[in-house]
Amino acid sequence: MVIMRTFKIINTLILIIMVVINIFGVGNNVIDGKFTELLDNGILFLLLLIPFLTKKILKINLNELFKFLYYIFVIILVLFGDMINLIKYTLWFDKITHLYFGFLMSLVAILFIKYNNKNLKERIFFNILFISGFTLLVSNGWEFIEYALDKILHTNHQRWIQTCVDDTMVDLLVTFLGSIIIIISYFIEVKKNKFGIVFHSIRDNNNTHSNKEQSL
Repeated sequence: MVIMRTFKIINTLILIIMVVINIFGVGNNVIDGKFTELLDNGILFLLLLIPFLTKKILKINLNELFKFLYYIFVIILVLFGDMINLIKYTLWFDKITHLYFGFLMSLVAILFIKYNNKNLKERIFFNILFISGFTLLVSNGWEFIEYALDKILHTNHQRWIQTCVDDTMVDLLVTFLGSIIIIISYFIEVKKNKFGIVFHSIRDNNNTHSNKEQSL
């Protein structure tokens, strides 16, 4: 499929650029003695490996559109969020990150349903509950990690100095909003039997459009 081949080229370019940027980042942090910043470099390398580890360990071969959506999240979170540090200087950036996180985690939840249930057109309302519950569970995990990093590294990812619990609650609400966007799209695609962002993101790499409709 032409579109998937295009995304494959884009994903390859993103990987190359991100790896090069991260290698330079490691070098600069070592030279400047910013050894705590090396944690961000290590996290970025790990995040870039996730699609490969998913295929190797879980035997789930993510298609190129899903990989592209995932890499966009990595760029937003690590490159712009931590390395360029937009999360420190702009209040809105953190909310955009959480919104996109909810969007992406809902797609992950649907992917889990597909590989376990095999038919996304059955038990629609149960699937919707699972999608929203999974997204909120992972979102809470994110908040726990932010809290732990703030305590260990003396950072302020949760902005507890300025906003206390308000920032955490808004983060969870914005993440859930991102999940609702995918849930609505999933419901419409199932009811109208059409391919949208959800089914295109989880379709198998080698399937034709008609074959995928049958498998869903």
